[in-house]
Amino acid sequence: MKNAIALLLLLMLTASKPVDPVSAEKKAAPFKGTWAGKSTCVGDRPACKNETVVYRFVPFPAAPWQLRLLGDKIIEGKRVPMGAFLFQYDEATHALRSEFKVGTTHGVWSFTAEGDSLRGELIVLPNGDKARDVRAHRVADAEVPPAPAVKEYDE
Repeated sequence: MKNAIALLLLLMLTASKPVDPVSAEKKAAPFKGTWAGKSTCVGDRPACKNETVVYRFVPFPAAPWQLRLLGDKIIEGKRVPMGAFLFQYDEATHALRSEFKVGTTHGVWSFTAEGDSLRGELIVLPNGDKARDVRAHRVADAEVPPAPAVKEYDE
């Protein structure tokens, strides 16, 4: 089963390969690293909760022009994995972008970085409503609770 998922993932990556993968990899590089901040609910979403978050953008070896986001929320002083998404630099918006479907949710995460500041948003499709607003800053790993094992994001 894992091999089939890995093959499907690689096929999707190949289909999304940019015209200039080297340029896309360079433009995504400033996002690499660990960021901490707040993810705030936007609009009327009773189930949504504001969160203190830690995001790690790490290289994705199978497609070097993409970054993998390992997202955590802080609960009682510990990092709890929320999920992992693949991002790619979008020339049109000058941002990292990831379109996804999880359960019944279809959305787009996008992030822009300026120096040590990260801004992000979650847009829910198909209506285009903004659901989350993220403000974070670059941190050293020692400034946040220890990271969960990478395998915890794949479960």
